[in-house]
Amino acid sequence: MKRLALSGLIICISALILSGCSQHTGSTGTTPEYDSISILDEEGRTVDVPADPASIVCLVPAVAEVIYALDEGNRIVACSYECNFPQDLKTKTNVGAASKPNIELVLKQKPDLVIARTGTLFKQELRDKLEFAGVPVIQFRSLELDTALQMTGQMGLLLDRQEKADQLSEYILHYENLITERTATLDSGQKPLVLFQSMGHMYWSNNADTAGHRRIAAAGGTNIAADEPVHVPHLSAEWVYEKNPDVTVYSYLDASDAGKIPALEELKSVYDMMIAQPGFSEITAVKEGNVHIIDSRLLTGPRSIIGLLYYATWYHPDLFTDIDPETVHREMLQTFWDQKLEGCWVYPAP
Repeated sequence: MKRLALSGLIICISALILSGCSQHTGSTGTTPEYDSISILDEEGRTVDVPADPASIVCLVPAVAEVIYALDEGNRIVACSYECNFPQDLKTKTNVGAASKPNIELVLKQKPDLVIARTGTLFKQELRDKLEFAGVPVIQFRSLELDTALQMTGQMGLLLDRQEKADQLSEYILHYENLITERTATLDSGQKPLVLFQSMGHMYWSNNADTAGHRRIAAAGGTNIAADEPVHVPHLSAEWVYEKNPDVTVYSYLDASDAGKIPALEELKSVYDMMIAQPGFSEITAVKEGNVHIIDSRLLTGPRSIIGLLYYATWYHPDLFTDIDPETVHREMLQTFWDQKLEGCWVYPAP
């Protein structure tokens, strides 16, 4: 809980020191006065934005989820096609891909604020065009719990929903702390060897300098691709056979990209393809039934705590006999989004 207390302190200090009044030249060409607030984004930039933005163009699925969890989804006037949860986002104007949005269509929405992805996922030239038109841009990606929590705090500050943001953060931290406490004393011999199959590819993985690796470590696993020299190494069947992982986890993208609820038959077909790969039947993960598929939306943003719970129960079922990630997922959806759990988010299904 120390992290939550520190996050709250940072938010309070930001609100007291950085808030004030400023002018904003919007895409309409007018210059209305408004109260502004400074938001610290995931790029490390402090950006002055309207303290009560009525119209937001959101290009980041994780941020859209949090805005809806804070009961402020009506502020989103447009989004990228990747923003597809909750389903209400499908009623918003679609401005294209997050990395290549239609800037003219974005500006047509007359937004008070654009929320974009970080780094190369949203090029500097795009941000420059928006800012030149008078529209402030903040950037997040929230692939990890730390960054998702920071983003949640900043959205609570921006939308004056600190209490609801704290509630969501506390919910996430409760389960993160539970996982940490139960796996903290494991030695290397007790941590299973894990192959993470990245971005919907059979033989792409993540090295030690990635969110995918840190997620494996946080759940008490050992990433077999940790020492590879590139962030997303392209492996071979022979390499995987030699490493002989105890567990494999495949990140499923198709349902997310299509904006659909994942279906059992989709995930089963991927599973059947995986175990039919040459030599795969000989690795420990297949022999012991530890081949898993997870929808990529459970590996980013606030619901990445659900993904981490699945990891922990797959790696150490004996330590988490009292935890059912599907039950937690169902409860989280109901509590923060008033949604029912539908579809098949992991395979084999619990």
